Order: sequence, then C-alpha cells, then structure tokens
Amino acid sequence: MRLATFTLALCFALTGCGKSEPPPSLTELRADAPILTVKVLADGSILADDAPTTLDALNTHLPVFAKAHGLVWFYHEHPNDPPPPAAADVLSLILDHELPICLSTQPDFFDIIEEEVESAVPTG
Repeated sequence: MRLATFTLALCFALTGCGKSEPPPSLTELRADAPILTVKVLADGSILADDAPTTLDALNTHLPVFAKAHGLVWFYHEHPNDPPPPAAADVLSLILDHELPICLSTQPDFFDIIEEEVESAVPTG
C-alpha cells in the first residue's frame, strides 16, 4: 500500500495532475529560483537543506517557498527499495503547494546538477 501511495504521488508530481496549466519546466524557471533540497531517510527522518525537520515544519515553510517561486529537489534513501511512508507524505505536501519538483537518485543531487549543466551547454 505504501509503495502504491508513493507511486501515485510520484505520478502526480511528474504530470501535474489536476492543474489547468502544466507545471513549468526546468528551463522555464528563473535562473535565480531558490532550491529547497528535501531528503527522506530510510528510517523516515526528513531533512530540508540537510537540517532535520518535521512534516509540520515543512508544511509551514512550503507556502513561503512557493511564493518565492522555488523549486524542490527530492531524494529518498535507497531509491531501489520501497520508500518509507514519510516519502509519500512529503511528496503530498510538495504537490499540495504546487511546487515544481526534481527527483534525484543520489543524496548529493548530482544527477540533477549534471542534467542542468548538460542542458545549459550549447550543442553544435
């Protein structure tokens, strides 16, 4: 059930389900958009910008972050295993606040950074 909830939340995050307009792509975001990194550890602990936090604190912070047109980078520990329940809860909060999200498979978010650099380098 937890895996199904997480998968459903992930699908909503990627498709912008229920929105009249699609979420902005990474290239449409301002270059100076603030980035919030969120990690969910295997034990269910939540880190926001590498500092321990709670769902309630995150829920209080996300509206402020949304007003600043921020972007969330999300990672959960052991991405090949079923996620802890907190991962679905965190994704639900991010979706509730309609923030754009990038999913990472690496705790240092290097896969997102690498993708950003590659997309910024002119081809040809």
